[in-house]
Amino acid sequence: MAQIEPVPFGQEIEAACFMLAGREDDPAAEIQAQNLLERYQAGEQKSNRFWRATDRGRCVAVAMVFVGKGRVGFLLHSSVNWPEVDRQAACELIGRICSDALTGDLAMVQSLIHVPAVADEDMLRQAGLEFLVELIYMSLDIRKAAAGAAGAVQEPAELAWKCHGQGQYNDEQFGRLIKETYRGTLDCPRLPGVRRIEDILASHKASGLFTPQCWLLAEWAARPAGCVLVNDSAVGESAEVVYLGVVPEFRGRRLGKILLARAIAQASLRRRERMLLAVDTRNTYALNIYLTAGFTPTGRKKAYVMFSNEQPS
Repeated sequence: MAQIEPVPFGQEIEAACFMLAGREDDPAAEIQAQNLLERYQAGEQKSNRFWRATDRGRCVAVAMVFVGKGRVGFLLHSSVNWPEVDRQAACELIGRICSDALTGDLAMVQSLIHVPAVADEDMLRQAGLEFLVELIYMSLDIRKAAAGAAGAVQEPAELAWKCHGQGQYNDEQFGRLIKETYRGTLDCPRLPGVRRIEDILASHKASGLFTPQCWLLAEWAARPAGCVLVNDSAVGESAEVVYLGVVPEFRGRRLGKILLARAIAQASLRRRERMLLAVDTRNTYALNIYLTAGFTPTGRKKAYVMFSNEQPS
């Protein structure tokens, strides 16, 4: 039976290499492993440490849960496709560190895996995680998009725009609106109610670089109707749509298309080169809006999650 233990300090690079390439001494993975270590080992949180499973002194699986903003943990793990990885040991390792992480303040732990990855999906299910969503990642070359994107979509006279930090439009106002947009949503419908709204806002702010002037709230006849939240990417000249939602009473008025066009136009004025986003494959309405606007798919991932038993108040 494999032994599960935290990776000793000083052996993190070897552990990261094993997780990325299935070998502790893979030269091609060392730079990526170093970047991974710098990104996820910042701070003193024990939850951010690598863990490993060993069999008679030989490493057979590596995993870690990185504690992110908004009470969510991000699971990174060895792929069972690597020859040196022991499937059963990997399942035990993942199940244990996810369960341990959720005994703290986390509301959920999630793993994103590229599609297709059938063996890893089976491993995550066996470890106790459940399928949440399949995401399509998309990209728009803003430089090639039509000039004046907002003008390409007719905006009704009843529409007014506010940004985060403008007067009363703070976290509380945006939080109330986002909760309203969750009603009947087609985008990750399992998630609403899992975390507190303040946790969700914290996660959105931590996705890239929080850009308050690009968190836009649309009022229709002085009533909050929808929002689009855009952050700058931490690397490069891209912008990312971290959330777009419309209140049910205002759906069917092309407001989603208007919100997106406004975000594209604003990103163009800020000289962003690309706009990135991810959408639930089941949300065909939003997907069609993005395709019509010129976004192209760049890849797919599936999210698996383990939830805390705690329910938000």
